[in-house]
Amino acid sequence: MARLFEVPEDSLAAKRRQETPLARARERFEDWKESVTETPLYQRVSGAAQRGYGWARKAFGLGSWVAWVGATSALVLVVPLVYEIDKELDAGGAGASGAGTVARPAGAS
Repeated sequence: MARLFEVPEDSLAAKRRQETPLARARERFEDWKESVTETPLYQRVSGAAQRGYGWARKAFGLGSWVAWVGATSALVLVVPLVYEIDKELDAGGAGASGAGTVARPAGAS
């Protein structure tokens, strides 16, 4: 049964298409590709590549999740800490107690 958009073998268009060198080369390539993909070595290599791709996707997903958790934790924990330290340093230098000033040695002007 012919598929949609498939040219029947006995039509004139199919005969013209098969006569071109490009069509013959494409047909030979498709035959070669089919014969290679049916070998056991190709099947094993293809299966290993698919498993490796699956592991790589899982590792990338885990890595992105770890990066998101690290960045979120840094925002939640480190930014308020830096803000508080900055606030304490500003308050210590402006106070009249002198705790934030540096003592000068005797005789220095």
